[in-house]
Amino acid sequence: MAAFSGRMGEIESSLRGHLWAVVASVIIFGVVANGGKIRSTQLMNAHFDSQRFPVAAVTFLEQSDVREPVLGPDYWGGYLIYRIYPQTLVAVDDRHDLYGEEFLKSYLKLVNVEPGWEDLLTNYNIHRVLLPTGSAPANILAETAEWKMIYEDQVGVIFVRSSASF
Repeated sequence: MAAFSGRMGEIESSLRGHLWAVVASVIIFGVVANGGKIRSTQLMNAHFDSQRFPVAAVTFLEQSDVREPVLGPDYWGGYLIYRIYPQTLVAVDDRHDLYGEEFLKSYLKLVNVEPGWEDLLTNYNIHRVLLPTGSAPANILAETAEWKMIYEDQVGVIFVRSSASF
């Protein structure tokens, strides 16, 4: 009987460690299910910084019901996919290995405004571009007759090819 009692004591001791994990999981699930709040205190606030991401510009795209691909900088690609995919395709993101060497070379020419910068836009039939305000590609598109600015704020600027509809 003493051996049985000893084994039961060991089992109870080992379960105490698991109990804390279960309690923590239940609490975390409750906070998540309640929108990140415990009572009126906001513990979790998942949002994108509108000073770093083109939040308002993408809202404009959503309201414009754009269906064709939008080209933006690769570092905004994940955000664009999160916000507008699958209604709108995103031309590039930071998963560079998916695009191939030729595409990436063309993309870098555009980003750096090197000779042939417009090849990416022409060869891949891009009609909408979302770029950081004041960036070199945004400045060159603003001076190009083929492109028209349809939106601008402190973070992002949207251009549409003149032949495309808004």
